[in-house]
Amino acid sequence: MDIDNRSALPDGDVSHTVRFYADEAALMAEVAGFVDTALAAGGAGIVIATPAHCADVWRLLANPGRVRFLDAEQTLADLLLDGWPDEARFRAVFAPLLESAAGRGPVHVFGEMAALLCGQGRYQAALRLEQLLNGLGADYRFAQFCAYPWRLFPDAAQAQVFEDICAEHGRACGSTVHGADHDLTGRSLAGARREQKTVAPVGAGAAAEGLHHVAPDGTILWANRAELQMLGYRWEEYVGRHIANFHADAELVDLILDTMLSGGVLADQPARLRCKNGAIRHVQMRSSNFFEDGKLRYSVCITRDDTERNESAAASAQRDSLLLEAPVAVALLMAPDLRFRLANRHFCELFGQRELVGKRLVEALPQLRHGTLEAALEHVFESGHSYCDEALALVLPDAGGMPLERFFKINLEAVYNDGGERHGVMAVAVDVTQARRRRAGGRQAPPVRTAACQGGRPGAGAQ
Repeated sequence: MDIDNRSALPDGDVSHTVRFYADEAALMAEVAGFVDTALAAGGAGIVIATPAHCADVWRLLANPGRVRFLDAEQTLADLLLDGWPDEARFRAVFAPLLESAAGRGPVHVFGEMAALLCGQGRYQAALRLEQLLNGLGADYRFAQFCAYPWRLFPDAAQAQVFEDICAEHGRACGSTVHGADHDLTGRSLAGARREQKTVAPVGAGAAAEGLHHVAPDGTILWANRAELQMLGYRWEEYVGRHIANFHADAELVDLILDTMLSGGVLADQPARLRCKNGAIRHVQMRSSNFFEDGKLRYSVCITRDDTERNESAAASAQRDSLLLEAPVAVALLMAPDLRFRLANRHFCELFGQRELVGKRLVEALPQLRHGTLEAALEHVFESGHSYCDEALALVLPDAGGMPLERFFKINLEAVYNDGGERHGVMAVAVDVTQARRRRAGGRQAPPVRTAACQGGRPGAGAQ
């Protein structure tokens, strides 16, 4: 049996994807788009979810009658033996499903049975289920989309199984509380949760994605509640009207319609939409097309609010410009792994570096590895407490290339985004070598911690 799934996902080589999420509404919109993509290509969809989630996806789909819906709990019971996923039972359940869905187009399957197992504390059983799904891929070609709420992985007790579950998927991704997407490939649970920060309550944090269907002539045929609320329109003010009435950029309307009619899709296309109150809302758009008898019937467009990120980007750009022109040595090291995102000319010159952006602190200055400053950087980011070292000693080459011990005052402060979350650390450095030598009055300077012998967590220097 050969089911074509080349167009199943944005990356055609990926057939097994997992998402860790906090916002159920946004997930349901993504699942509907995932299934609609298969339907638009003449394929089939299978949704194995809780009754509530099945109902949500059903409402969002353009043609739900072509999708097979199954209760996840009942389906799970059919493939368990003594509480453990049994391979023979698993194949007895899935083989008929995939064979009945076989056709000319891709088969897209969404499932949350493994998440139900995790919700019961049976993490290893969930991992085994993911492994059986991968084994099924040797005999059947289909695209599998799995999802787990972030709340199922609250602490280090689930760290190993989290990494194992990610490793069983061709693509592992997570949603932050503001709806941003981040790659979890090779990430630890601690690192992933640090970026995700906190699990938002259902319906809070990230806004639900808007969804609408567009006819080939540009008429809006249908829109979900999230889209109407995002822009402030009533159904009758939005549905039935041409998309040009709501786009601020006329040339983009032509691009959207040309892309639809040519069979192409939008992938994170920036757009500016007019709200009912006259405001402009920045969004990103993704689309898929539904064809019937070789003719385009409509396109499915998913709209994600991007206004906050655009405003934050403008504020960040202004801040970065000020820091680059600052008369003191300053740098920004940003999450998730605290690499230099910015270092002005004074900071680079102070430490004899030409380029710091993209490097971690210990990559730029290896002598700081395992030292107090490296530990302090992590501590400031994790705790939000500031840190100051009045006399950090470093051996750096002088103008003639000879090693010279120099002393620096280093201040570290946490950097917060508009949502009040820490997402980096600002470092300010001052060369205090001459002042220190003047205070010594020509006498032998007292012993100072050198970078080579510093170790442990920040101590008295932490504020």
